[in-house]
Amino acid sequence: MPDDHSQNISFAGFIAEALQTREIRNTVDSVITEIINQWEEGNAVKTIISNPVKWIVNNCFSKPDNQQQENELLLLIQRLNMTKHIGGIMRSFLKRTDLGYFRTYADHSKEDIQSMIQELNDLLVEFPGKLITGLSFIPVVSNHVVFYLKDLIYRLNVLPADILTDIIISIFKEVDAKPLGLLINHVNELIRQIHTGSALIGEAGAPQFTSELLEKLKTIHKEVNTELLFKAGTAIIDGKEVLQSAFNTLLDNDPELMKAHLHHLILSYNSKLSMIKQKLELIDTLNDEDDTETLTSVISEINGSDLAETINTACFILNALQENAPATIPKILSECINTLDLDEMEHAMETLFTENTDIFKPLVRTTFPGIVNGLIGCLASANDENDEQIENSRKNLRQFILGEE
Repeated sequence: MPDDHSQNISFAGFIAEALQTREIRNTVDSVITEIINQWEEGNAVKTIISNPVKWIVNNCFSKPDNQQQENELLLLIQRLNMTKHIGGIMRSFLKRTDLGYFRTYADHSKEDIQSMIQELNDLLVEFPGKLITGLSFIPVVSNHVVFYLKDLIYRLNVLPADILTDIIISIFKEVDAKPLGLLINHVNELIRQIHTGSALIGEAGAPQFTSELLEKLKTIHKEVNTELLFKAGTAIIDGKEVLQSAFNTLLDNDPELMKAHLHHLILSYNSKLSMIKQKLELIDTLNDEDDTETLTSVISEINGSDLAETINTACFILNALQENAPATIPKILSECINTLDLDEMEHAMETLFTENTDIFKPLVRTTFPGIVNGLIGCLASANDENDEQIENSRKNLRQFILGEE
């Protein structure tokens, strides 16, 4: 139990006693000695003057070996039960201190702070044992940071929504967007410069960076254990499967979570469809010949394989909906078809199937038998302007079935 002295200890009293501990005394001794070493460096007269001073400092801050203990500072903190007093000390500090001065200092000391960090890292690398010990603090510090963030965010969430939003927006406004834009420009220019320079210094059709990368990969490949590499890749795949399986188990055991997850997926797909719609609307505004040429150039770079995979995914989703929610597909199809521009669809179908018959032939030959029955119902006479075209299509279909020329 803490003694009476620990009950009345002040912050100044704690500092006074801490200065008597071996750790603090050694630290102060080292700091003062280093300052004197920096002052006397390269000057014989200063060295003569400083040697007695260093001796005095060393004697003032050192203790005989028989009076030293391990972890004196930690023992002092435990003896004085300082964890009880920290809250009051912090409250007093925050109450009496203008944090604006610290903000000003941080704004004007960025280079100095970065230099100090670099010096610290240099020292840690210079003493590997210290580096390993320093790295061992990362999990401990991380736990404290996580606890701090958890507690801070909890307290922020208690604030009214308008006040919290105003605070966040105020902080966000402090971020200087201009340097971020310039950074993006510089990164883009760096990539362009490397790409251009690689093409200039490389052989025709073989940019230098590509050649160097290939050589580097060959060297790496010689040292890499291929079997181990693929085992690691398999382990990663298995890990992803385990995570997905665990998540699927959670979904299976929690219907509400399943509903929320499916709702999230639908919202995600809706958002992507909305973005596609907006981009297509922008393309629809292109009228000039130059714009049309640009559009043609862009469309020619579309990856057909990715488009096919997208269609595959859409078919999978439709099949899953039909199996689990049959009423959903008619609703979606109705909304979609009622929104289509039928004139544009007619022109698009003529372009696709008349001018590109050979390309679509394998697809049509595979899918047509499955959809013909549904088309028959759609092609029944409806006494509208499409009846004549439907009748011509019916004749062509009849001639095809009967093998007539």
